[in-house]
Amino acid sequence: MLKREKDRLEQLAGRAVVGLPGAHVFSHARGRGSLFGAGGAGFRYDSSIMPYRSYLYGEAGAPRAPYRLPAGLWELPPLVVTTPWGPFPAAGGFYLRVLPLFYSRWALRQARRQGRPAVLYLHPWEFDPDHPRPRLPLKQRLIHNAGLSGARRKLDGLLAGRRAATLGAYVECLEEGER
Repeated sequence: MLKREKDRLEQLAGRAVVGLPGAHVFSHARGRGSLFGAGGAGFRYDSSIMPYRSYLYGEAGAPRAPYRLPAGLWELPPLVVTTPWGPFPAAGGFYLRVLPLFYSRWALRQARRQGRPAVLYLHPWEFDPDHPRPRLPLKQRLIHNAGLSGARRKLDGLLAGRRAATLGAYVECLEEGER
C-alpha cells in the first residue's frame, strides 16, 4: 500500500518522492512497522521520530542528529535543543507559532554549533488564514489555532539571511559522505 501511494504522489507531483515526512503526530517508537517497508518502496529518509516526549507524541532519548534506521532509511529528527530546563522542541508547527522568534533563532544557532541540521516542519494550513477549522476538543483546538496570525511573519524572520535546503538535498550530502 505504501508503494502504491508513493507512486500516486509521484504521478501527481511529476517527480520522485524520496522522503517520508512525519505524520500529523510524530511516532511514539523508533522503527515503527511502516518504516520497515519504506526503504523497499524507494524512500531514502524519514522525519517522524521526534526526540522529545509530549503528551501527544515523541520518543524521549531518541537521537537528535541524523542516523540510519534498521530499514536503511536516514532518520532526520525534528529540531530539539537543550534548554536550562531540559530538552525542548524548536522544530516548527506549534512551537514556531507560539514561542518567541528569539527562541527559534537561538535554537538554530545551537544546532549549528553542534554540527547538526535544524530540521523544521511546517503545516500548510498554518499559512492559510481561511483554512477550515476542524471540530476539536478544547485542548486540541487551542493548540491548533494558537499563534496562527503570526506564523508567516515568524517564518520569514527565522529564514532571513539563512541558507535552507530540502531534506532530500541534505540526505544526498549524507550519502555522499558515506562513499
